[in-house]
Amino acid sequence: MTTTGASFFDTFNTEKESLSPFSPQVSTESNDSSTSSIQYKNNTQQHHLDQTLPDTPAPIGSSNYTKMTRLSVYEDYLPEWQMLSESYKSQKQDLYQRIKNQLDDLQALEDRFDKLSADFHRKVENAYTQLADGLAEWQENLDLEKSSLDREKEMMQHIRKTQDEKVKLNVGGQLFQTSLSTLRRDPNSTLAAMFDGHQCIKPDETDGSYFIDRDGTYFRLVLNYLRDLKVPSSIRDDPKIMDELMQEARHYQIKGLLKLGLTEDTSRLFL
Repeated sequence: MTTTGASFFDTFNTEKESLSPFSPQVSTESNDSSTSSIQYKNNTQQHHLDQTLPDTPAPIGSSNYTKMTRLSVYEDYLPEWQMLSESYKSQKQDLYQRIKNQLDDLQALEDRFDKLSADFHRKVENAYTQLADGLAEWQENLDLEKSSLDREKEMMQHIRKTQDEKVKLNVGGQLFQTSLSTLRRDPNSTLAAMFDGHQCIKPDETDGSYFIDRDGTYFRLVLNYLRDLKVPSSIRDDPKIMDELMQEARHYQIKGLLKLGLTEDTSRLFL
């Protein structure tokens, strides 16, 4: 990380020249002769003192002098230490503030990304939901159309088959038109055996009808049963008609109709 400018903390020099508090401070600007003279004088005085007072104790005020000298050194270095400390604190605070700002920016970026991500996923989910609903509705409509077409197709096939299998019958002088599928509805009946393709029955040359030597009064009810596999209640409630119909059912060997007649007879016993 870069700073805007140099500070005292950056330029601080730990190798500061130190002076002994007991050494005389001689100006470096003096000439060589002055320096030699002062040194000679000091040496002479010191030698004289050593000879005359070898065991002289230290002056009474020497301790105070040492304390004052130490205090003077502290005061000399105190401004430098204050500048160093203030520079350190200032740079530390500036660095901390920059880190805090960057962390705040990072958190804001994370929050914005989370919001945009949630919005994006919600849009995608809504799009998929709409697509799924549309496909389901489309599939349902297709199924309905297919079912309708299948019913129409089945109906058309039935109509076409009925037209292709159309048969004209002459029962006791009464003409009836039906289909081969109706006559073959009960595969064990006489009618099914007559028109199964194995019998040598030939139609009349004049109108193309097949003759059956039976009373045609109730043959209509026989054909209706083969078409619907049921007998109307108005017929079942009339014993006379049911007796005639059961006689025709026995002749044509239509077992389903015979069972129905037997059920009706049984029910009458409990009336």
